[in-house]
Amino acid sequence: MVARLKLAGSSLDRVIIRSAADRSWLYTTSTPPPAWTTDPTLSRRGWAPLVERPVPPIAKFTSGWYTFERATRDPQTRPLGLRPGPHTPPVRVRKVFEVPEVTPG
Repeated sequence: MVARLKLAGSSLDRVIIRSAADRSWLYTTSTPPPAWTTDPTLSRRGWAPLVERPVPPIAKFTSGWYTFERATRDPQTRPLGLRPGPHTPPVRVRKVFEVPEVTPG
């Protein structure tokens, strides 16, 4: 999975995250509890894992092509998406990350 993330208060505009298709990316179309974006212990009940899905290539030098190219150049990267079938928006996606503490040096 590759995700784009905008960090609040960061000088970086966007970060690309690469992650394995390990069933840790979850989605729901139901209204989640209030702390769904901040509680790492939130139950997985009601959340389905994203599944590997094909992504059609983007035409070279068109909008989004460069990001797509960067995200997919690693042969281990696999696009993830919702299970096939109808989905009622909005779709909410979550994953718990463990970020190691960094000491500025």
